[in-house]
Amino acid sequence: MSGPRRYRVTIVGATPPPIGGVTRSVASLVSALQREGYAVRLAHPKRPWPLLTAAVLSCFRKPDALIVNVTTPLSAIRAKWVASIVRSRYCTLIVHGTQIQTSLQMWNGAPRNRLGAALRAFDEVWVNNRDQEANFRAAVPKATIVTVSPFHGETVTVARPARPAGTPIRCVVAEGVTHDALIERGTNVASDAVALLRQRDVAAELIIVLYGGDADAITERSAELRNRCTELRINLSEGEVSALLEDTDVLLRPRDIDGDSILVREALARGCRVVASDGIPRPKGCELVPVEAAAIADALEHGGPVSDGSAMGITALNALANALAERS
Repeated sequence: MSGPRRYRVTIVGATPPPIGGVTRSVASLVSALQREGYAVRLAHPKRPWPLLTAAVLSCFRKPDALIVNVTTPLSAIRAKWVASIVRSRYCTLIVHGTQIQTSLQMWNGAPRNRLGAALRAFDEVWVNNRDQEANFRAAVPKATIVTVSPFHGETVTVARPARPAGTPIRCVVAEGVTHDALIERGTNVASDAVALLRQRDVAAELIIVLYGGDADAITERSAELRNRCTELRINLSEGEVSALLEDTDVLLRPRDIDGDSILVREALARGCRVVASDGIPRPKGCELVPVEAAAIADALEHGGPVSDGSAMGITALNALANALAERS
């Protein structure tokens, strides 16, 4: 048998709240691989039996590729152990979010060395944009760092009927509770932009969504954010995220750390405009503006320059196919 159908792939998922996009990213990759004929085994990180089964089976017939998704430094360190028991010809670590990058920059001594050793244990480490790639390469020079998009395939945008005249522009900004700097910058500039629209007599609403925190962290942050928005939503389920996007006009993405994003892709697919920072490549259809309240307000009212998607990185599906072809 020729082509990708001969390849066996074991994927270890991750367990953040769904709105973070990681669960959708994993599902998207599994679906894309299966469509191309790969034999995929998905192991859930909080259910040990699928992973142990994959490890035992690898003793008899090892997978061609192991893909481990991680969001935290501890999960990256544990991933090294996973790679050692699930033997495969090619192992890659997909890094989601910024916690691991931040830890590499802030940690010293043994903890930083353990994290660096975990990253070097993989054939490749996939990150989400060029800035992250540069930071990881500077912190762990001997690791192979590659910028790879977490989305697979072209986004098909569904046309949405225009809201009736006079209806407020409904905007959403979503941030992880653990990302203090992002919360501060993203929610501030979004609320300032909406305030500018109201000064221009343009009706607008802002919904702030927080995710990824425990009850105490959520409570601490929510008290200070409620005055900045029309509505505050916390730790939504996948269904609630989808329903919110269906009823949203614009997803605001005033951040420079993700580039491509499952949340952005879902918003575009549901006919929602995405107004995003112009500092990094963005998927086709995003409106690109500086992270400034006035620029965002102008884009909300009149529209902004639209990305053609030409600068996006290679997709995970193509990156995996290339890696396996090199090792055939």
